[in-house]
Amino acid sequence: MHFGAKVRLILVAWTIRMSSESLHSEAAARNAALTRLRDEHRALARVIEALETVTAQIAETGLEPDFPLLASMIYYIDAVPEKLHHPKEDRFLFGVLRQRNSEAAPLIARLEREHQRSPQLVAELERTLVHWQGGASDGLDAFALALSRFCEFSWGHMRTEETALLPLAEQCLTNDDWLAMADAFGANGDPLFGGVRRNEFDRLYHRIANLAPRKLKLGLLRSSSSL
Repeated sequence: MHFGAKVRLILVAWTIRMSSESLHSEAAARNAALTRLRDEHRALARVIEALETVTAQIAETGLEPDFPLLASMIYYIDAVPEKLHHPKEDRFLFGVLRQRNSEAAPLIARLEREHQRSPQLVAELERTLVHWQGGASDGLDAFALALSRFCEFSWGHMRTEETALLPLAEQCLTNDDWLAMADAFGANGDPLFGGVRRNEFDRLYHRIANLAPRKLKLGLLRSSSSL
C-alpha cells in the first residue's frame, strides 16, 4: 500500500477513535449529571410522600402527632431544595439551557418563578404546624390543607422538570455543560456548598428515616442507598 494511503487510513481510524471517545465522555458526563439530579428529586419525593403518609395516618387513626418527626421533614423539604438543589439547577441547568436554546426561555422562567414560590408554601407549612402543635382545634385540618397545596405544587414542578426541561437539555447542552453540571451535582467537591453541607443533609435524611414508622423507614432507606 502506498505510504500516503496508509497515513490516510491511520488518520481516519484515529478520527473515528477520538469521535467514539468523545461521544463516550459526553454520555458519561450527561448520565452522571442526570442521575444525580434525579437522585435528589427522588430523595425529596420520598420525604414528601412520608410527610403525606404520616399526616394521613394521624388524621385517620387519631394517633398522637410526632411533632419532632414532622418538623424534621419540613426542615428537609425547605433546606435541601433552597440551599442545595435549586441553586445548582438555576446556575448549571436553567442558565446554561437559556443560552443554548432561546425557545426554552418561557419554560425556564416558569420554573424559576416556582423556585421563588416554594419557600412561601413551606413557610405556610411551618406556620400551620406551630398552630397545630399549639393545640388549635383546627390545627390538623389547617396543616393538612397547607400540605395538600405544597404537594400539588411540588409534584407538578418536578414532573415539568423531568418530562419537559431535561429532554430539552439533552438535546441542547454541550459536553462541557454536562461536565460542569456533573461536578455541581456530584456527591463530593460541590462547588457551591462543599461536602460538609451535603453530609449535613444526608444525616438529616437518615434521621428522618430512623424516626419514621417502620414501613416508611424501609422505603426512605432504600431511596438513600443511591445518594
